Amino acid sequence: MKQLAQNTALGSGLFVARTVSVDSVTESLTPLRVTPCETPLIRLGPDADGGYLVPDDLDGIAAAISPGVSTESRFDLAIAERGIPVTLVDASVEGPSVSHEAFTFVPKFVDTFESEQTVTLSQLVADQPDGDLLLQMDIEGAEYRTLGSTPYDVLERFRIILLEIHDLNHIVLPTRDREIPSFVTRLLHTHAIVHSHPNNYAPVAKIGGTAVPHTLELTLLRRDRFVPATRIPTYPHPLDRDCDPVGPHVVLQAPFLPQPV
Repeated sequence: MKQLAQNTALGSGLFVARTVSVDSVTESLTPLRVTPCETPLIRLGPDADGGYLVPDDLDGIAAAISPGVSTESRFDLAIAERGIPVTLVDASVEGPSVSHEAFTFVPKFVDTFESEQTVTLSQLVADQPDGDLLLQMDIEGAEYRTLGSTPYDVLERFRIILLEIHDLNHIVLPTRDREIPSFVTRLLHTHAIVHSHPNNYAPVAKIGGTAVPHTLELTLLRRDRFVPATRIPTYPHPLDRDCDPVGPHVVLQAPFLPQPV
């Protein structure tokens, strides 16, 4: 019952468990700051949830891996229509919401181990053709342990990563305050965050005056493809759209906003 009450409070932006300091939270969130890239961003997929801003650097990508299919597959369709085969991975659905001859569906969850119901990202990558890959991942919180345990040589196969990180407002809890910085540091070893977008389906938590979204949609570009932008772009990006068209508009604040390079 205590855990249920804590989870309910967290979902409402309230914190009843032992928490870390506001300064510690700010320090932990700072690595999530966007570093603008000279490569322009394009939007693929729908104009609401399931659409993403992607660096216009898709030429030569051999394949895409898309864990977390749910009921929206139009981003994957847009990738397939560019001639890039897509492996969609999710055990919670019978298949993607739309079909395409370039789709391969794997009815498993992506996790840190292999089983009848799970597959690792390393194994999925091993099954792809040679060359750069694209990763679009939305696996409801399992991204921390999954990407956190993926070897660097596997992460480096992905030229572009589109990633939803969840429960960010739980960063006030000691376990998450340690987990998130470690996870982000690992990603930044191989990639740069070139765009960030708050998902407005869940309430925003106010932590020390900073609006911390429950979920952030991150666009990452591998560092060997990254060229720093010569100026700070307009934020939100003109192509950004609210995930929930009728929900409250969420504006990204410091420390997530891009800063001069």
